[in-house]
Amino acid sequence: ENAALIGNTDIPKCVVENIRSTTAPPSRWTSNSLEDFSLFVILNLAQWPVSREALVTAGAVDVIKPIMTEGDLQGLKATMACAFLGAN
Repeated sequence: ENAALIGNTDIPKCVVENIRSTTAPPSRWTSNSLEDFSLFVILNLAQWPVSREALVTAGAVDVIKPIMTEGDLQGLKATMACAFLGAN
């Protein structure tokens, strides 16, 4: 229910844009930074079918797929989110 509500707002677009526009590599993101939190939100929304489409439409897969190569927590979160989003 909450995921459906959030999926119908601009939040998915905003969190994707936060990651798209960052200049810092994922390995330099601090805990609870805007980028770290945005990836966390993407991961959580990606788990719910009702909000998945909003993330796909916002371009989340193209933005987080490169992060999958990171060998740290950010890479793990990106890999899990891509799996939920059906990315290859």
